[in-house]
Amino acid sequence: MDNNTKNYFMTKFELFKRNNGKHYYRIMTETGHNIMSSDGYVRKNDCLIAVDQVKEHILNNESIQLKEKANHKWFFTLSGTDRSIVGYSMPFQNKNQCDKWISILRQYLPKSKVVELNSQVV
Repeated sequence: MDNNTKNYFMTKFELFKRNNGKHYYRIMTETGHNIMSSDGYVRKNDCLIAVDQVKEHILNNESIQLKEKANHKWFFTLSGTDRSIVGYSMPFQNKNQCDKWISILRQYLPKSKVVELNSQVV
C-alpha cells in the first residue's frame, strides 16, 4: 500500500453538536470522506458510548447488516451491545465495495482517535 492509499484509509471519529442540540459522530478519512455516521444523541456521553461500541462491534460479523437500497446502492448498519443501530455507512456502488470498506474499517477503527469539533454543524 503506498503512502497516498494508506492516508486515505486512516480514519478518525469526529464528534459534533448540531443546531437541534443533539450530539453526533461521523467517521472521516484523512482525505475528508465521510464513511459512517450516527443518529443524534441527547447526551454527549451517550454519543461517546456509541463510538466505543462501533470500535468494538465492527469486528463482529453479527453486528453488521448489509442492505441494498432501491437505487441498487449498498450500505451497512452496525449494531451495538443492545442490538440497536449505532452507525450507518455511506452508500456504495456495489456489495463488493461495501465489503471492502467493512474490511478497511475493521483494521483502522479500533485504533482511531476521537476529535471533538468546537462549532455546531447544521
